[in-house]
Amino acid sequence: MNAPDGQLEVAPAHKGVTRPDVEAAFRTAWWAAATKGEHADFGMALQDGIDETGGMFRRTLLLALATYGAGFRAAPTEVTQADEGRASVDGLIDEWRQACDEYGFEYHTQPRRELARDLVGDLLDVRQLLMSASGDSQVRSLAAVVARLAALTALACTDLGYRREVKHLWRLGRRMAHLAKDPAVLQWVYGHETTSGIYFGRPLDVVMTIADQGLAVSAAPTAGRAELLGGKAQALAIVGEHQAAARVLRTLEETFDQLPDRVTNRSKSIMGWPERRLRHAESFVHSTAGALTLATRAQDRALHLYAPSRVISRTQIELHRAECLIRAGYISDGARHARETLAHTTEQWRNRYILATAAKVADAVPDDQRTVPAVAGLCNDLAAAFQPTASN
Repeated sequence: MNAPDGQLEVAPAHKGVTRPDVEAAFRTAWWAAATKGEHADFGMALQDGIDETGGMFRRTLLLALATYGAGFRAAPTEVTQADEGRASVDGLIDEWRQACDEYGFEYHTQPRRELARDLVGDLLDVRQLLMSASGDSQVRSLAAVVARLAALTALACTDLGYRREVKHLWRLGRRMAHLAKDPAVLQWVYGHETTSGIYFGRPLDVVMTIADQGLAVSAAPTAGRAELLGGKAQALAIVGEHQAAARVLRTLEETFDQLPDRVTNRSKSIMGWPERRLRHAESFVHSTAGALTLATRAQDRALHLYAPSRVISRTQIELHRAECLIRAGYISDGARHARETLAHTTEQWRNRYILATAAKVADAVPDDQRTVPAVAGLCNDLAAAFQPTASN
């Protein structure tokens, strides 16, 4: 049978690729890498394998993704585990849920290479547990864990510029979210794929399709639904559908007002959806539309809510200010503000989200003003920062 798009088909244990076959394929891929001079031990590779270019890490990541490939089947079967065995797996599931929650906090503080390395290691570990799960409940619970881990890894790899791996990771996240059959998880994965897709330069029609698919899952107020609405509003603003973007923002504000306190108060975790995410989306949309009064109000509120440690987000808001200056006709002032903002952001934090926001500032400059010295300087800065690598 064919699974719906984005879903992982759940096959009976006696059909498709059996678990021993999957294990054999995994060992074959592992050995193929080892005989080409790579580490033969995945644990060693994950601990030691990030060289200056990230090449070893990326190969390890692709091998990890291969273990969840098209031939993989997580097959919920009749419960045959002994009571002790089921309880043991259930206990491990609780531990993995807690691990996901911890990653939600670490996402805002841990260097991206370290975070991605840890996440890939855990994706391999959870896969082994998923293969031994018994019963629909265990499979769904573990699939929800994998969905969140894959999405977090995709977000980290977006910062690292790993375009090919990011696409595979989002595909895995969607498949596992569908398998989990949890609307909140599904919308959380689709929501962050929508928002990150804007900054990763994915086609905006694709981004909006992902947003619409996620929004169709449920109308219940969740962090994922809020993220979907924010991402869709931003995508609409970029393509010039400003009235539609404003309508989506109003729906977002209504959704935010309905979110439970445990979601809005979870301000230090990417799993939550605090007020500053609403104000950030408003700042983006109103800056793009040239609604300067609304944009300034949202920017002031966002900067008040963002802690000084949130360097990336605060830098993005300052770049929104630069865009507003340009749209108000202060071309040189806007370009200078963007350049100064980038100059005061250390290389550690100058990631794709910041550079894409800065590129949006440059795009706001009218064609007949691109020779203005400050604008030319900003464009040169961005051209140097966006130099592509052969591996991306």
